[in-house]
Amino acid sequence: MPQAYNAEIIRVYTRDGHNQNVADMSPNISGPDYKFDLIVEAESGDKRENNGAPYTISISAFNITTGTPATAISAAFSQTFSENFRTDIVPTPPPGTPDPVNAANPPEFKWPRYRQKFTIQLTAAEAANAAGNVFQYTVVLRTPPNVGDPILSIAQSPLFILVAE
Repeated sequence: MPQAYNAEIIRVYTRDGHNQNVADMSPNISGPDYKFDLIVEAESGDKRENNGAPYTISISAFNITTGTPATAISAAFSQTFSENFRTDIVPTPPPGTPDPVNAANPPEFKWPRYRQKFTIQLTAAEAANAAGNVFQYTVVLRTPPNVGDPILSIAQSPLFILVAE
C-alpha cells in the first residue's frame, strides 16, 4: 500500500472485449463490435483516498510493430479524464468517463483500491489495420502541483497483440 498521502498505479493490462474477465495478451478485435478492454488498477494511502483532490488519468498506446503512436490507427487508443479522490459510490459516471469494470454493479470511483475499465472501440477499418500489430499502453496518474503533495505514477501494460479471428 502506498504512503498515506500518495497513490500509485499497480497494474495495467488488456483483456478481450467479448465478455472475458481475465487478462489477455492477444485480445480478439473481430466484429461485429471491434473492441477490447484496458484495465487500470491503482491504490491510494489512507490520507489521500477521500481528500477530494483532483487527479488526471491519461492512457496512450504505442504500436511496437510500426514504431508509431497507436493513434495513427485510431484516436480511441488515447484517452484522458479527470476525477477527484473519494471513497463514495457514484450512481452514474460523469459524462466522458469510462465504464466500471463490472457493469452488474453500480459504477464506483472508489479509493483506496481503484479499478477501471477503458473500452477501446475501433471501426472495422481500424481493426483491420491494427490486427497483427504489437502494442503497449502507458498510463499516467497525476495530480496538479498546487494541491499539496503532488502525485505522479506511471505504469505500462505488458506487450499485447491484437488479433481478428
